[in-house]
Amino acid sequence: MLREKSKPILRAHKLLDICLTVAAFIAAYFIKLRLLPAPFSGLSIDPSYYIVLLMIIIIWFMSFSMFDLYASYRKQNFAGIFWNVIKALFTGATTGQKTSQNHQIKTSHCNEKTNQSPESHRKKKRLV
Repeated sequence: MLREKSKPILRAHKLLDICLTVAAFIAAYFIKLRLLPAPFSGLSIDPSYYIVLLMIIIIWFMSFSMFDLYASYRKQNFAGIFWNVIKALFTGATTGQKTSQNHQIKTSHCNEKTNQSPESHRKKKRLV
């Protein structure tokens, strides 16, 4: 009976992980926007937070799948599970940081080259 239900349970587990990630991201967004004191509050308008959230979901999902976090825990010991979680979190965070840095480098390069915002640079590109 457990084998018959394993695929729906696995899908539910992955969906729950995605929902928790989205909830944590939205909570952090509103805490940063409204609840923090003046020097720490406010958000940058440069990145599109929808794109950042999508990037986070994709990276976490790939990282969790790569380190078999969705595998059955019955045949694994606690140390193995814990080590896989640490590796998945470190890999996901590092990949997200590198991806974010690459995006910022491209944006800052565009700004330095034209001394303009990325939006005005894109508008000029479309006109040409």
